[in-house]
Formats: sequence, structure tokens, C-alpha cells
Amino acid sequence: LAEYTEKLLAWLSPLEPQKRHQDVQAARMKNTGNWLLQSHQFQSWVKDERSSDSCHVLGCYGKPGAGKTVTASIVIDYVSTIATGSRNSIIYLYCDYRDQKEQSLVYIIGGFSKQLVRQFTST
Repeated sequence: LAEYTEKLLAWLSPLEPQKRHQDVQAARMKNTGNWLLQSHQFQSWVKDERSSDSCHVLGCYGKPGAGKTVTASIVIDYVSTIATGSRNSIIYLYCDYRDQKEQSLVYIIGGFSKQLVRQFTST
């Protein structure tokens, strides 16, 4: 079953958001982004997210090199920690202007689907 599942996931999308996230985590400096996690605005967003059954999206955009990727990885780690053991799913994607060919809508949806399948088959 595991081999079949991996073949299906590879067919869904070539994007590997979890692998990209692990690479970003490894390169991150300790305590980077604590200012964001401790900010009133972010804590309000998290509190609102935890108090309802609706879908919440957080997007980062800006110039290349501005720190969006690292900031997003910090938020992903934080939200994943507080979602552990809940019925919530955390899905994410890192976009890169240098890799636009593989970031088609079909592959992006496939990348999200892969994460959901992995989350539900690991429980």
C-alpha cells in the first residue's frame, strides 16, 4: 500500500513542499522571526484561527530576498505545533520565481493534495 500511495503522490505533483520546508528550517538562524510570533497582530490571527472551523490563509508576498520564505517557515512551524492533535490540517507551498514552470495551478493543487494525503495516511 505504501508503494502505491507514493506512486500516486508522485503522479499528483512534482512539488515537494515538505522537503522545501525542511531545507528552509535547516538554514534558519535560531530565534529568527520571534518578533512576528510575539506580535499582537499575529497572535490575534492565531487566536481567531483556533476559535472557528473556517479556513484561514496567510500569504507572504514581496521582493525576492526580503525574507518571505524564512518568515513563512517560522509561521508553518508555529501553527503546526499548536495544531498537533487537533482535527486541523496545515498545508503550505513555497513559490519561487525561478521555478515557475512547475508551479502551475494543477501542480499547486496536487502539492496541497499530497500534503493532505500524507497527513491522513500517517494518522
